[in-house]
Amino acid sequence: MRAAFHDLILPDSLLQTLGCVINSRRSLFLTGLPGTGKTAVAERINNALPGAIWIPYAVEIDGQIIRVFDSHCHRIASVDDTPFEYDRRWVLIKRPLVVVGGELTLENADLTWSEAAKFYEAPFQMKSNGGTLVIDDFGRQRVAPQDLLNRWIVPLERRVDYLALHTGKKIEVPFEQLVVFSTNLEEDDLADQAFLRRMGYRARVEPPTPAAYSEIFKRQAHTRGIRYQQSVLDHVLNKYRVEHRLLKGCEPRDLLDRATDICMFEGNSPELTTQILDVAWRNYFGTSHSFDSSYRFAPGAADDAVMDSKLADPLEL
Repeated sequence: MRAAFHDLILPDSLLQTLGCVINSRRSLFLTGLPGTGKTAVAERINNALPGAIWIPYAVEIDGQIIRVFDSHCHRIASVDDTPFEYDRRWVLIKRPLVVVGGELTLENADLTWSEAAKFYEAPFQMKSNGGTLVIDDFGRQRVAPQDLLNRWIVPLERRVDYLALHTGKKIEVPFEQLVVFSTNLEEDDLADQAFLRRMGYRARVEPPTPAAYSEIFKRQAHTRGIRYQQSVLDHVLNKYRVEHRLLKGCEPRDLLDRATDICMFEGNSPELTTQILDVAWRNYFGTSHSFDSSYRFAPGAADDAVMDSKLADPLEL
């Protein structure tokens, strides 16, 4: 578990919950404020799943072909892990991680028929079997969250899914993946207790403490090779206190990215000072840009030429 989440700063209690989720293969309802690291946590869950799995390139049912292997979702295991002799209708892959977000619709969870190729494309939940399926930004899809939840109640409870061919025939397929619903909306606004009872586990990712924020900041700075003094980090934390802002786990990364942009633009080596941090802070959280009261317009040579041309032609004045 610690190896899978080595690049994140997480409470031990959350690591324990995630360990139980992964070990039991039960689903997870992950909530929290925006920017607290829910997506980062959800995507790393798959790293803790060991080994590779075999999947068929395609399956045939009553003369109908369903393509399962997808190079966009599946990564073929290394040659060293693949035996020399095996049934070539199967392929050894690393455990898949499939992430779907706001583009998700109910139609995406069904078989897709290709009239030109004359075969079906397996839906994303079928392609994620043996791995992890992350429903990111749950509640912001183009379909009502209650409709999506109703679609998942039976598969989550029985570990099987039912798909329909265009002939009307219903087929039963495995539903053997770890499902993570990640959202920054309140769970009571998205699901009723009947569904939450079937979820298996629920966890909320809270904003970091100042000590955790400092550790995240240090790691992000080290990754980018940015030098800074402790006084700069103290300056950052003080700005949060002064402006009454909530600490967010994503903000050290975002602030340092903007500080790097400033250094690159000015042609300087990556070094964080309080002055650069203040500019990065304003660029990140937003600020108005206005002229200083002492500003005076000083026309250049080009401006003088324009003025002379205008004076030479009274009609343009």
